[in-house]
Amino acid sequence: MSMGEILRTAREQRAVTTSTAAEATHMKVQILEDLENEDFRGIAAPIYGRGFVKLYAEYLELDAAPLVVNSWIFIPENVRLPSDVVPSNLSRFLSPSRNPSLSPAQSAVWESRRHLP
Repeated sequence: MSMGEILRTAREQRAVTTSTAAEATHMKVQILEDLENEDFRGIAAPIYGRGFVKLYAEYLELDAAPLVVNSWIFIPENVRLPSDVVPSNLSRFLSPSRNPSLSPAQSAVWESRRHLP
């Protein structure tokens, strides 16, 4: 199942309209529809797209991390970072529960920084 299908299915299972979800998340209905259609062309910058995916997934009570990582493939080529800037091992950015390769000390640091403003 693709990222957009996961978001749409979760929303529909909760019997929530895109209008209700948009109001609850303070996003435009069009943005939510674009996320469900995996269309990032109308989103101003990649960081906003990943932020929208995270916010929408959390609203739907989904694990946001895999969706945010997978959203990278939907960002248009002309706004992507060069491959030498993108981490080759994205798993290191996942939470400790999703990345068993982290030591307890690394997990503690990750958790302490996760909630910074």
